[in-house]
Amino acid sequence: MSLIALCSAKGSPGTTTVALLLARELAQRLGRAGGVCLVDADPDGGDVAVRLGLDPVPGAGTLALAGRHGIDDGLLLAHSQRTASLPGVAVVAGVSGRAQQATLDWLVRPLADAAARSPLQLLVDLGRIAAGGPAGVLLDRAGEVLVVCRPDTASVVHTRSALVRLRGQGIAARAVVVARDERVAEEVSMALGYPVAGVVPLGHGGPFDFAGPRMPVATLRAEDRALQRAVGALAAFVIGESPGLVTPEVAVTEHAPDAVRLAAGRLHRRAGEER
Repeated sequence: MSLIALCSAKGSPGTTTVALLLARELAQRLGRAGGVCLVDADPDGGDVAVRLGLDPVPGAGTLALAGRHGIDDGLLLAHSQRTASLPGVAVVAGVSGRAQQATLDWLVRPLADAAARSPLQLLVDLGRIAAGGPAGVLLDRAGEVLVVCRPDTASVVHTRSALVRLRGQGIAARAVVVARDERVAEEVSMALGYPVAGVVPLGHGGPFDFAGPRMPVATLRAEDRALQRAVGALAAFVIGESPGLVTPEVAVTEHAPDAVRLAAGRLHRRAGEER
């Protein structure tokens, strides 16, 4: 199966939460047809294990040490963990911080090679990507690269820069917007100059927002349905069952034109009004 890479350009827009939700949805959709493995490869220190209440070992560190000369499915699963929060998903816990980044440098190429021949559906949470980092190998091999962002000026500007850089490397990444209203997709797409693969309504807790606060039952039910639909649509897109959220694509230029700056300003004002 394919490799799906999730990342962000700056800050914490919700990449890990989107990765957790998408992994669970894919496991439900694939069922016995194939397994799902979520790898936390955030070099700043992954928090997948913390969010799920898992131990840091076994995880990406032990997998990197054991698989420097090659990784197969057996080794990958031997260094993963299972949790009731993500039925059907094997979770490879991340490293504790930048001090262990060299460990991930050893991991990325064997993992990319393994993804090409594995029947598992691999999702890799890369955290914030940097130009020229080791994550480039995984981004280059991924079937889908999803850059998670928020509908505010700073996130749009940094995400746009990352998408331009990735396209220059031949990587056709797409954005996933974390926002309550999917109608922002068109405006974000115009500001980015790229299509948006989906909008995931996060930010108010609930059973799908791992370790998030609880809300009144009536609100949870309404937001559960919206979130399930959104994540289901994103999962259908990444496995090729639907074209995803189709939005306008405009020409990408090195410097943002006036129309892009104006769109980013409107997004910033709208975010301030919602707060």
